[in-house]
Amino acid sequence: RRLTPPGAMAGLLTGGGSALTAVMATRAGFASEGWAHTLLAWPAVWSVPLGFL
Repeated sequence: RRLTPPGAMAGLLTGGGSALTAVMATRAGFASEGWAHTLLAWPAVWSVPLGFL
């Protein structure tokens, strides 16, 4: 209801950009196992809240 165009763009770039970076890092082979791999391979857990923030 109080969403502004700059706020929407900031959320899109923050959430989408962080998710894209995480997926690219996973594809490049960074963090091949453990929690780091889990968080990078499935970034929605943290990138969606980051975008809303």
